[in-house]
Amino acid sequence: MANRAIPLVDLSSFVNGNDQQRAEFVSQLGDAFPKIGLWELLIMVFQKSLIDSFYTNAKSFFAHSLEVKPNMKFQD
Repeated sequence: MANRAIPLVDLSSFVNGNDQQRAEFVSQLGDAFPKIGLWELLIMVFQKSLIDSFYTNAKSFFAHSLEVKPNMKFQD
């Protein structure tokens, strides 16, 4: 953490990390509470291509009529 008044902790290091990374995450939380009283949690970062795809699909969906929308099929 680079000279931040409020510590930033990355949840992905706990969720996707190894035992050492998880322990570091927990340690960062433990250090932040008594020193600062709070922390900022970075939950996840989305790739721009995923965000772009979402907006493209949303625009496409909302461009259809109300009659068509209930019958539309979506892929996972």
